[in-house]
Amino acid sequence: MSERDWEIVKGQQMARQIKRNEILSSTTLTNFGRIDEFSENGRKVVLVKTLAGGHDYLAVQEGLQDIIGRTFAIGRGNGCTWSQNTVT
Repeated sequence: MSERDWEIVKGQQMARQIKRNEILSSTTLTNFGRIDEFSENGRKVVLVKTLAGGHDYLAVQEGLQDIIGRTFAIGRGNGCTWSQNTVT
């Protein structure tokens, strides 16, 4: 990669970081992970990154279900029932 090309890449990365900082709300949850979210054109986008995961760490998965349910109002007024750990 030429020096000129590298400067273009660095400029693009900086522009992306600036835009990300403008639109993204990020919340760090101790011993859990991070939640990034933004809304645009009436749509909400949420990214949850846990510190641990896999099939052997079910407590995190249940916590993730809670976050998704509360964020997107799953189980409220749409025929589903919402309990602390499950949506039925």
